[in-house]
Amino acid sequence: MPTPDRPPASPNSRGIWNGPYLLRNWMYLWALLVALAWATPWSFGLVLCGGIALHSLRGPRRSVEALGMLALLLVLGKTDATLGRWVVLAAAGGRMLWDGAFAGRGLPRLGRLLLGFYAVLLPLSVAASTFPLVSSLKLTTFTLGGMVTLVGFYRTRHLTDYWLSWLVTLAVFLLLASLPLYVLPGGYATNGVGFQGLLTHPQTFGPIVAALTALLAGLYFFRQRTSWLLLLCVGLGVGGMYLSLSRTSLLAFGLAGALTATLGLSLKPASWGVDLRRTLAQGPVLLGGLAVLALGAMQWTSLQSDLHAFLAKGSGEASLVQAFEASRGDLMDVSLANFQRHPLTGIGFGAPSDPAQFAQELQRGPYGLPLSASVEKGFMPTAVLEETGLLGALLTLVLIAALVRPTLSHPDPTLFWGMATALCVNFGEMVFFSVGGMGLFLWFVMAFCHVAALRKGRGRAPPQSPRPHAAARPAPVPQ
Repeated sequence: MPTPDRPPASPNSRGIWNGPYLLRNWMYLWALLVALAWATPWSFGLVLCGGIALHSLRGPRRSVEALGMLALLLVLGKTDATLGRWVVLAAAGGRMLWDGAFAGRGLPRLGRLLLGFYAVLLPLSVAASTFPLVSSLKLTTFTLGGMVTLVGFYRTRHLTDYWLSWLVTLAVFLLLASLPLYVLPGGYATNGVGFQGLLTHPQTFGPIVAALTALLAGLYFFRQRTSWLLLLCVGLGVGGMYLSLSRTSLLAFGLAGALTATLGLSLKPASWGVDLRRTLAQGPVLLGGLAVLALGAMQWTSLQSDLHAFLAKGSGEASLVQAFEASRGDLMDVSLANFQRHPLTGIGFGAPSDPAQFAQELQRGPYGLPLSASVEKGFMPTAVLEETGLLGALLTLVLIAALVRPTLSHPDPTLFWGMATALCVNFGEMVFFSVGGMGLFLWFVMAFCHVAALRKGRGRAPPQSPRPHAAARPAPVPQ
């Protein structure tokens, strides 16, 4: 069924976005996917991934949708996707190569940088790593996951409004579907304290919600999408981050928002600054700010105690710095010690800080291939230095700069806020290179922000293409 004609963007949007719209078909599909993951045996995950892989073979847009479904399946943690994720990535990668070879579709500049990153680090990691096969497979998985996500968005960049609606629909579903779990034991099943919603762990729920909430908040405040549903979901997102006890997510969301405001008011007054000043001048925002200040003044002692307990996670540490040192200090010390021993090449991409413990926990599949090789590093700067050395750290900085740069030149600060939130998460949860779990979801958000900024920032005329059938019968976000 063709998509009905949509109303034009409101004057306040300045023509940047047409929408977002809630995609009803995808709301139903998310509910079905979650129900299947929860109700079927653990091993059924391979069947689900097989179906998702077949979907990815149908075209570039379907490949991106398949990667989004895989990302959700991974963070749900209710079904086995250990082997299935490789099947989906291989199928999406095959479709990407087919379109490149036979349809003449090119690669974005960031895609070529990813390939260069892979070509340089692969021989270094194989030579330096204690587990060369693990390092090479992790680097290949990261490159493949990043490439297929980025290239998929790039080759469907004329559907940017659809992808925005797609992400908003997913965010609304996750936040509303998690709402009943706030008062049920299942919402706190992992540790009995932190809220995890529909997802596998509180430390997964927080970062995922942080990136999605940044996009929703930017649409509400900067693009004047004054929908009660968006505002409700922003509130649920912030509340969910707090109740998850995920310091990383709430700090990443706040730090990225503060950085967006600072850059907008100081360096981009004619674009971002206009949005920021208009937002701050709104009556509800002013009244809300005054109410928060008044409440903070009256309840300062109690709020200070609650905030300290949240940041310290009840550890009893005297300060935030001491709490951070207690939770990440040992990991950072080991990483720095390994870097000092291997300053140029590092110990290998994805290599463990403790090889003996890692060898005991490594899960292998057919023919002895490693299937699950999780490594906890925590703090991205020290982890990158430890694993890739000075050369790899320099290449990582170039990669991040190329990833972020288009969002800085785009007239909508929403994209930078979402991108910066996903990146800041890595200061507490090093998942930038891990596309086997939460990292794939965050890469999905970052790739969207990057490509959406490319389209608008360079003013390219989008290629003509039929509208996607999956967006049929869109429901406008309720006002």
